[in-house]
Amino acid sequence: MGSDETMVGSDAFGSKAPEISAVDEQEEDEEAEFATRPNYEEDIAEQQNLISGLKAARERNMAEVDADIKAAKRAREEEREVMRFDFKEPEVEERALVANSRTRGRIERLEPQQKSALWGSLALAVGFGAATLLPNLWSF
Repeated sequence: MGSDETMVGSDAFGSKAPEISAVDEQEEDEEAEFATRPNYEEDIAEQQNLISGLKAARERNMAEVDADIKAAKRAREEEREVMRFDFKEPEVEERALVANSRTRGRIERLEPQQKSALWGSLALAVGFGAATLLPNLWSF
């Protein structure tokens, strides 16, 4: 143990490791390959069980929907009555027009700069209108 050479078949503490034969290695390789290989039969069986469960759930839901539809049709048939139009005389009083409270008094609530901008844009619109219409009036 005093040398730097490694001992074959033993670990650092001097105990001997169990020897692995070629047959054992082949069995381990087969087990590892079997564990990693997909099991198609098992997958197919699981998928078939899942599909049959989904089909059964769909059938239950369809039966519930059919029952609901039949109940709704039955209720609608029972509710059928003769429709009559009840004619009301028109109101003879005049109704008061009510403006929207948000628009009422809006100009009075504007700040002075906003009021001057409003009057300026109004004057500009009147000026453009006059410049457009007045030459056409004189041409007649």
